[in-house]
Amino acid sequence: IVVIDTRPKDEEGQRYNHEEMGELEKKVTQPLVLINPKIIKGYGKTTFDEGCLSVPSFYETVERYEEIEVETYDLQGKKKTFKTDRLLAICIQHELDHLEGKLFIDHLSFLKSNKIKNQIKKHGYPEPKTEKEKVERKS
Repeated sequence: IVVIDTRPKDEEGQRYNHEEMGELEKKVTQPLVLINPKIIKGYGKTTFDEGCLSVPSFYETVERYEEIEVETYDLQGKKKTFKTDRLLAICIQHELDHLEGKLFIDHLSFLKSNKIKNQIKKHGYPEPKTEKEKVERKS
């Protein structure tokens, strides 16, 4: 099961739909619950600077599908298929990687991936720089 909500938050922490969302992304109700999801088709390529709570404080550019078609089940057990793009498509691909035991660093070149792994082995994970990072690490 994967739960995703890519809508931005306002100053009070309330989520809202943003005009910068892709047309397909706007059509998907969020938060989005995916049960046994799989990507059945991918279109185009895009890059995005990704990070992950599993590899805190590290960010790298990752190539992913720009648009995806997803097959999943909803909370009532009904099979659903939908298309999405932009940030939501990237997040779904990132989270589905976790279901297969992969991290974003597994999409990097051998050199970049090993550089991050060696930094973690040698120095551990970097300390959070901001209060927000400290809170995110605790949860």
